Amino acid sequence: DLPALTAAALELNPKLRALRAEVGIASAQLVQAGQLPDPTVYFSAMDIIAAQAYDGGSTPKDVVTGLALDWPVPRPGEISARKGSAQASVDEARCRVLAAEWDLARRVALAYTELAASSRHAALHRRFFESATRLLAALEEYRASDKATELEVNLATVDLAVAELDRLAVEAEEAAAHRALRDLLGLPPGPP
Repeated sequence: DLPALTAAALELNPKLRALRAEVGIASAQLVQAGQLPDPTVYFSAMDIIAAQAYDGGSTPKDVVTGLALDWPVPRPGEISARKGSAQASVDEARCRVLAAEWDLARRVALAYTELAASSRHAALHRRFFESATRLLAALEEYRASDKATELEVNLATVDLAVAELDRLAVEAEEAAAHRALRDLLGLPPGPP
C-alpha cells in the first residue's frame, strides 16, 4: 500500500541517506565551532644558534628557552559567531532533508498511482486480447461450417493482431512504471 511504500522509500532511498549524512557532518562542524583552538607546542633553535654564534657554545638553558607554547585566544564573539554560522548550516541541511522527503513522498505517490493505472490498463488489454482470441477461434469454427465468411475471419485476425500489439505496449508501460517505483524506493531493477 502507499503508506508502506512511502515509508520504505524514505528509509531506503540512497539520495536521502546522503542528505541525512550531510546533517551529521554539519552537526559535527557545530560541535567543532564551539571548541577553543588547540594549543601548539614547538621548539625554536634560534637561541642555540645565537649562543653558538656569540660565544661559540650553547648551554642547557639555551635548549630550554627554545621551547614555546602558543595558544591563540579567540577574539570576543568569535566562538559564538562560528557556532551561529555552524547552526545555520545544520538548519539548512535539515531543511534540505525535509524538502527532499516531501518531494520523494510526492513522487512515490505519483509513481504508485501510475503503476496502479497502468496495471489496470494492462489487465483490461489482456482481457480484450483473450476476447479477441476467443472470437477468432469461434469465427474459424463457424467458417469451417460455412456460418461465417472469410472476410469476418480476416477482420477478427486483424483485430487480434492489433489487440496483441496494444497489449504488449501497455505491458511495457506497466513495466516502466514498476521500474520507476523501484528506482524511487532505492531498490535495484528486478522483476515486477
